[in-house]
Amino acid sequence: MLKEGAMEQSMHHEGEAKLGRNVEIRASFMRHAPKADVKEPGAGATLSEAGREAARQVGRRFESKRHGIKAYTSPVDRAMETADLILGEQKKKEIKIFKSRKRTELGIVPGSKDFYTKFKELTKQNLPENFDELSAEEKEEAVFAAEDKALDWWFELGDKKFDKDTATAREVGASVALLVDKYIRMTDFMNSGSSVDLLNVSHKGTLEPFLKQVLLRQVEDESGKIKTVRGFDKLEEIGGGMKTVESWDLLVKTDEHGNKNVKVGLRGNEYDIDMEKMKELADSSS
Repeated sequence: MLKEGAMEQSMHHEGEAKLGRNVEIRASFMRHAPKADVKEPGAGATLSEAGREAARQVGRRFESKRHGIKAYTSPVDRAMETADLILGEQKKKEIKIFKSRKRTELGIVPGSKDFYTKFKELTKQNLPENFDELSAEEKEEAVFAAEDKALDWWFELGDKKFDKDTATAREVGASVALLVDKYIRMTDFMNSGSSVDLLNVSHKGTLEPFLKQVLLRQVEDESGKIKTVRGFDKLEEIGGGMKTVESWDLLVKTDEHGNKNVKVGLRGNEYDIDMEKMKELADSSS
């Protein structure tokens, strides 16, 4: 697989000379587990004990592909810790674990202090008036929903930068598209019959812009007819932003001729993606 060394060797099958036939990649793009204080974003925050247990539970439930799992993570501690805990549980099940790697494309949205101050202000403004009276679980849900509103504001800026130090949602989506394009092309170099998992642990705000720009959804118009739309206007249209340890999955399969089928799995549904738009984004980020 694209010079991954040991990973390539472990997927070799005698008698299968051709590459890229009947192979499968599931690349899960996951938000990290809950950090110590959900209300105060901070690059250095570690996971809470509940967050560590949530990551372990994912590792216990996760059914890996037969040739193993490799993790790519944001350089931020809480993302790396999430991946380590998931892989630790996988190792107990004697799943083949490949060496993890950090990827800057999965990092926190590049933004200035002013941008994050504005983001926090918008989040706070969208909290319910009775926030202080809510239970811990209800507060967490309220913060998630308020963050969605703040993300919608950022999305609405389009290609207009908040300031010179802050990335646009399109730029962030393009960085993820570059990874998606790489994983799709990776199947060409896999030994026939191989199947692997690629775990990508990232952050809210980094994972959603790609979906906004390439996801193809079937929706009902005003006349009752079903039509295909690309992306969404508001996060609520896809059920909100990514919750902790929630993921969307890139599903890439090839047939006996090497023809590719690409889908995105999200919350129990499978979607097509706009491959032309995905490629355009990836090219703009390379």
